[in-house]
Amino acid sequence: MKKKLFSSGIRMNWFNVLLIVVGLLLAIALVLSTGQIRSAFQTVFSVTDQYLASQQTTGMLDSLSASILQECLSFLGDGEPGHVFAIEGQRAALNGQLAATAHLRNRSEITEALQHQDAALSAFWELDQMETRALRLHAETLRVPLQAYPAFLQEAKLSEADAALSPEEKRQAARDLLSSETFISIQNRMSEEINQNHQKLSQEATADFKREENLVQSVLKSQMLLIIFVILLAVLALLANRFLMIHPIQESIGVLDRREPIPVKGSYEVRHMAEAYNAVLKDNVEKQEALSYTASHDALTGVLNRAAFESAYKACSADEHGGLIIVDVDRFKHFNDEFGHDVGDHVLVTVAQTIQAHFREEDILCRIGGDEFVILMRNTGLSHADVLHAKMDLINAELTDTSGKDRRSVISISAGMAFKEQLREGQDLFKCADTALLRVKGHGKTACGLYDPEIDIPQEEANA
Repeated sequence: MKKKLFSSGIRMNWFNVLLIVVGLLLAIALVLSTGQIRSAFQTVFSVTDQYLASQQTTGMLDSLSASILQECLSFLGDGEPGHVFAIEGQRAALNGQLAATAHLRNRSEITEALQHQDAALSAFWELDQMETRALRLHAETLRVPLQAYPAFLQEAKLSEADAALSPEEKRQAARDLLSSETFISIQNRMSEEINQNHQKLSQEATADFKREENLVQSVLKSQMLLIIFVILLAVLALLANRFLMIHPIQESIGVLDRREPIPVKGSYEVRHMAEAYNAVLKDNVEKQEALSYTASHDALTGVLNRAAFESAYKACSADEHGGLIIVDVDRFKHFNDEFGHDVGDHVLVTVAQTIQAHFREEDILCRIGGDEFVILMRNTGLSHADVLHAKMDLINAELTDTSGKDRRSVISISAGMAFKEQLREGQDLFKCADTALLRVKGHGKTACGLYDPEIDIPQEEANA
């Protein structure tokens, strides 16, 4: 019955008659209504809410700024983590106030008072950034681990110059930061913006109240004109056939030929048809993307598979500033034989995830064999070898860390590394890296070796 109802559809002449009747009823209702007057009072309430919310927000900025600065200075003095948690609570209080009043901002135009509030808020967050930097500098000099502090301090990043400072220099830099001319200037700017906000807010609220009072006086005179407007809407509803049915269907014909999503517009029937078609089209696209992903990625580790590696390796080989690292899991057969393939699979996943965590997003990680991975690197040369060595050592340190693990979780890798700039004409980057890997595996494993043209001879050259 439902299918029959939808197949027969709705007669548009009934729909037109219904619109006309509804329009006439709305016209009568508007004559008797006081909707516009109610709207005017709602505007007054909204302005009042906005006024109170802005006063509360700027008041919090003023008081929290002083309180947070005092907590910062106390932390620089005694190093107690409790001061940092107090700051976190105060920041959360401000964010809560902003979230609670966001709906008022969304329905209000940006006035001069709100512009001053935004400027004060911007200055507050500038101060917060400088204070957070000072807290992080001082925290770096304490024995308390960063994990013991709130997330905002853990996530704060120091510049290379800050990180290179000695503990005493970091403490001094933190104190200087909170007493700098820049910091004081921003404080003064925030105070001035708060004062300007209070003045403009009072002026704007007075003007709004006066405007709404005049509006209420004019509503009674304009309601008869609104009745005529509603009647015209009822008549114009006859034109809805053109815009709700005919035009959307005509527009969809060309889109269907191009197999593109249909614009969702028009009447309910046309919208429903468009949404159904778009859902099917989207499902087909997603399935095609899923098939493409499956074809190019390793099902176990999620990195690129051997087929995708071949294509990526060609692109890397054409890069004059490329590099390649071959990674082999040490004693992988031991994991499978002693603990089973489930543990072996876990080892591969762990190795893949650890490598990805330490390399750039632009670096490409592939699994080309059972326990063998390749890292393809663009814009990388011999000058980066030390950095890459350090990365591989760090990866091995994480994999071999036995704290809190059983013996099945202790993993290590061996790696061979080579760069395009090292190769002679006719040499293959992959084979050179593989030669370096074989040297590492022959000298104890659990390390990363750099291809050395003086001592490493790729297998095909040795055979020749």
